Amino acid sequence: MPPPPIIGKPHYPLAAPGNATHHRCMSSHHHEAHPPEETQALRLRLRKITGQLNAVDGMLAADYDCPDVLMQLVSARRAIKALSEKLIHSHMEHCIEQAASPADARRKLRDLLLVLERYVD
Repeated sequence: MPPPPIIGKPHYPLAAPGNATHHRCMSSHHHEAHPPEETQALRLRLRKITGQLNAVDGMLAADYDCPDVLMQLVSARRAIKALSEKLIHSHMEHCIEQAASPADARRKLRDLLLVLERYVD
């Protein structure tokens, strides 16, 4: 069962596993599709991160040494950062640069800047 949506935040439904639909930029007016191969590459990265975090859970359950667990967490954190950077670049290329209008591009850029303010915290 998927987690409940966060109160006060928009809820974006996740694609079902194996669903090869295009990733679409969220917009109330116009949606630009990401290339399917790019979406698949992002999802592959996410599956690897999920595997790393599951390994951390197993390490904690098996009472591994703290430095070993922390190294796995550092690796997962770096992978999440790399995934985020790829998604930011993809959003710039496919959602902002290919927006339906200059006004839509400005709105999408403002939305991205709001997210990036939280990202750098």
